Amino acid sequence: MPITHNMLRLLECFKSITFMLPDEDDRRIDLITVDDIANWIKFYNGWYITVTGMEDEKHPYLAYGREIEITGSCAFLVNEQLEKIYRASYECGFLLRLNLALCDLTPENSAFLVLLAKSSGIALNVHASINIVKEESFALLETLASENILLSFVGSHSFWSELGVLSSQIINKRLYRIIPLNLHEKRSLDTFNPCANRFHIFVDEYGGIYPCRGLLGIAEFSIGTIYDDVSKIRILDANYPLDLNSLEMRGPELINTNCIKGKGLLSSQPMPLVCHMHRIQVTSP
Repeated sequence: MPITHNMLRLLECFKSITFMLPDEDDRRIDLITVDDIANWIKFYNGWYITVTGMEDEKHPYLAYGREIEITGSCAFLVNEQLEKIYRASYECGFLLRLNLALCDLTPENSAFLVLLAKSSGIALNVHASINIVKEESFALLETLASENILLSFVGSHSFWSELGVLSSQIINKRLYRIIPLNLHEKRSLDTFNPCANRFHIFVDEYGGIYPCRGLLGIAEFSIGTIYDDVSKIRILDANYPLDLNSLEMRGPELINTNCIKGKGLLSSQPMPLVCHMHRIQVTSP
């Protein structure tokens, strides 16, 4: 059955996937595993290229800019688990983007560094850390840059400048980004907030799938789980409690601008203000 223009616009928002991994020390059996992640990447990709018509060479632009992003525990860095995720991502045409704290990049993670050196299609978001040996961390960043790894540095401009990133001849031969974070900065909130640039497939540590970071953990707004038949996820479901097409184009209508920072989220990746406000609205009695 052909999909409508609005459905296609919505599917374009959901061409990339972020997996929120559990804490390294969490060993509960109900949590998502690396095998779960690798398998679901393949299932979702197969469903996506079929439903969008890409397998029939329709809408080729949807093949560009597709990413698998991993946020959370870095326990997989020292063994074959990362390679499983990488292989699944690479085979399906995704760029694999990892969010790592700078303190997690150490010589002890040799297996991880070897994989990066021999692989293509991996990008790193390196988050500023205080518990580091500056000379050692700087040397590792230069090693990664020399291997043509796509790097983004998350943290204040002054932190990366003091570390030596801005003056490094090796790093500055490559394309990189600095993403400054200021958690204390006051941000304005407009009533016009389209969600097109915020929609994404987010998979939480239990395998629940959500269309927005702000809806993570609210079961009512899950569009399925990675353990369901992939064709049953609710991206195109007219009975979904929120009108995703309307949100994609117009965003939520927000009135109250007094809010607090979202709880239960990684401090290095705060929830966008508009998402937190919408979360408050949809969970209020």
